[in-house]
Order: sequence, then structure tokens, then C-alpha cells
Amino acid sequence: MNQERRNKILTITFAVLVAAGIGLLLAGRDRGEINKSLFKIEDLQSVNKITFTSPRGSFDLSYDGVRWKVGQYDADDQLVTVLFATLQQVEPKRMVSANQRDEIADLAEKQGTTLQLLNETVLIRQLTVVGNDRKSETYFLDPKTEPYVMVIPGYRVYVGGVFEVGELGWREKRIFNFNWRNFKKLEARYPGQPENGFAIEDNGSGFDIVGAVETDTTRLNDYLDAVSLLVAKEILPKDNASYDTLSERQPTASVLIYDVGDNVRTLDLFAPSREASEVVGRTGENEFVLFDRAQILPIVKTREYFKEKSR
Repeated sequence: MNQERRNKILTITFAVLVAAGIGLLLAGRDRGEINKSLFKIEDLQSVNKITFTSPRGSFDLSYDGVRWKVGQYDADDQLVTVLFATLQQVEPKRMVSANQRDEIADLAEKQGTTLQLLNETVLIRQLTVVGNDRKSETYFLDPKTEPYVMVIPGYRVYVGGVFEVGELGWREKRIFNFNWRNFKKLEARYPGQPENGFAIEDNGSGFDIVGAVETDTTRLNDYLDAVSLLVAKEILPKDNASYDTLSERQPTASVLIYDVGDNVRTLDLFAPSREASEVVGRTGENEFVLFDRAQILPIVKTREYFKEKSR
């Protein structure tokens, strides 16, 4: 075999190897390499309104320049933080297999939540989120893409949870949320046992039980902290017939907070059944809220509880 023929064979062989390598590379990309930024919102900071639409209804989160709102109410700041962190960190893990795509698209239509992220009225991004029945996988899709399985790298969490929260779930659930600089007085009332009630006011040198001889200041301060930090487990729907009869009942205890302008925030509490682990309350806005029993124990103290014990 002369050199010229040998060179032609080597050239052809090299060309075949290069073509095969390119083919394998492209095939590898088709199978395994996913565009991680497929669902990224480039300018998340510019989003000041998010519309949630699902078979359960539609509602908006909107930023008023100070804080996020859901309707006329303050939104839960921690939940808003979780939502934006999820949108920032979530990535596609893989495209849904071809034989599942129609099934997932149908699931998204029937059960999914569609988000529209806007800057004022300008649509920045629209996507639909739905999870599987086992809550082990979350799928994202939009009008231009096939569904993808989504993950947050480094975490084994169900990504879809924050997108499934209903309108009431987005509400701020801190009951009193009072400003200590604006706080004037607290009243605790026990309608069935009025002698157990008390009031807390500033006596000139700090807050104290009105009319008490000696007050245990540690217990008093712990009580005020517990009241100021009280957070409902859940805000109950207004059409929940299970609690209609409570409107006609006398509460077991009531806590009232007055500010310096004499605006008042009220929480009525109703005695749970002996076996119940939850306590129902009613706010001054006539909304029913739910607490774990352990949450309520620190704020249903009687006047006697605050008396300093003699040593």
C-alpha cells in the first residue's frame, strides 16, 4: 500500500470518527443536558404582582411599595419569601417522558395553578405548576414548553407546596402584631368568671397589672411576649358551617389590645371539647381562626397567676 492510499484511508477514518463523535455528543445533549434556566424569571425583582388561578378560584398577591398584600390584607412575609426563593432556585431535572406528557398536561388543566408574574400590567412570565398525587414530584409547563420535573438542587422537598396554598393561606396570621411604641393597654376578660380578668397598663415605670399589690414581672413580660407573637394556625373560610353556631355562644375568654389612639384589636376564644387538640378563636373582624391548644395555653392566664409569690 503506497503512502498516498494510506493517507486517504486515514483521512476517511478520521472523518468517520469525528462524525461519530459529534453524533454521540448531540445524542448525549438530547438525552441528558437540560437548559437549567428554562423557567428562570430574569428580573424577579421587578415582579410586583402575581396572579394565582386554579380550579379553586383566583386571587392576587400585590406589592404596595411597603409590603405584599393578598386582597386588602397583609400577606404572610415568610410565605412570600419562600415563594420567591423557590422561583429563584428551582430548576428542571428532566423533561416528562413522552408517554406521560398528555397525562401531566391533563392533570395541570384539572388541578394545576397558573401563575402570571407581572410588573404593574406587563406580563413578565406565565407558568403552570402541578404536583403528582403522591406529592413527590412537581411539574412546570407554560404555553411554549412541554412539562418538566422540577427540583431545588441540594434539597429533597416537594417543590409544588407553596403554589398550592389558597388565598386564606397567604394571609398574615399574626393576631395582634402590635407595635410596642404604640401599645397602651391589654384587657383579659373571662365572661363566665369575671373575677379572673385583669388589665395591663403602664403605671409610669413600666407595664403592670392594674390594681395588683405585687406583680411577678417575669411572668408578666412572658405573657405580653406570648400575646404579641400569637399566630393562628389557620384562617377558616367564612362559609364553614361547622363554626356558625359559635357566633351565638359566649366566648370562654377574650383578649383586647388598645393602642394610643384607642383602636382595639380583639380575640375571642371558645372552649374546645375535652378530646380536641385545636381551639377556635374569633377576631374583631368576625373571622374564625384555628390554633393548636398548646399555642393558647400561654395567653389564657388569670389575674391570680401574675401575683408575686411570697418567699
